[in-house]
Amino acid sequence: MAKRRANFNADELHLLVNEVEENHQLLFAGFKDLSSAKLKKTKWHEIAVKINGIAGGERTGDEVRAKWSKYQSMTKNKYSQIRKQRTKTGGGPPPLDTLDDTEKRVLDIMGSTAIEGIQGGVDTDDHGPSCSTAQPPTTDESHGPSSSASVPPKARQKQRRQPPADSYSEKLLSIEEKKLELLRQLVDIRKQALEVEKERLAEEKGKRFLEEERLAIAKETLELKKQKKK
Repeated sequence: MAKRRANFNADELHLLVNEVEENHQLLFAGFKDLSSAKLKKTKWHEIAVKINGIAGGERTGDEVRAKWSKYQSMTKNKYSQIRKQRTKTGGGPPPLDTLDDTEKRVLDIMGSTAIEGIQGGVDTDDHGPSCSTAQPPTTDESHGPSSSASVPPKARQKQRRQPPADSYSEKLLSIEEKKLELLRQLVDIRKQALEVEKERLAEEKGKRFLEEERLAIAKETLELKKQKKK
């Protein structure tokens, strides 16, 4: 019976989130060829090696990848429960203080697109712009229930849904930087592959040379034997 692996501790989870955030474009790029699949597998293995380095374990790349999938699913479900509880208590922003820092980073990595399936959408203040965001109207204690009551509902909804331009610019810049980093990594890997191929060809050339030498020696030996018989 295989020995059960120990649960990931806080340091391992923190390192896992760091590595996924840093290599997100490579790990989850939509490539479909065999080469990209090998790159992803190699990167998960490298992350596992780093995690084993701080915890002294023997986790594999597949185990680390499965842990990330499970951890982000658990975090998403936890956030969903928080939002449901907020609805029951009468609105207001979800109490993110019930999520630890690592879980908040997981939500940031997932982005609003990945978690917008949660009923009610995603709050823009914490996880970037989202067209499904709908925050409750604020009240002015000195002027009654709402000072925006005279504004048509559609106009108020349009104002709330308009995402900050700076937020979009920062996200686009971040995506472009990650793309460039991914391209650099791909170029480096291609260079390494070429070096390996050169070494393989050199080795094959050496083997052919040795085989030719062996055949030449065998031929000379055969000629000497024929001369002795004469």
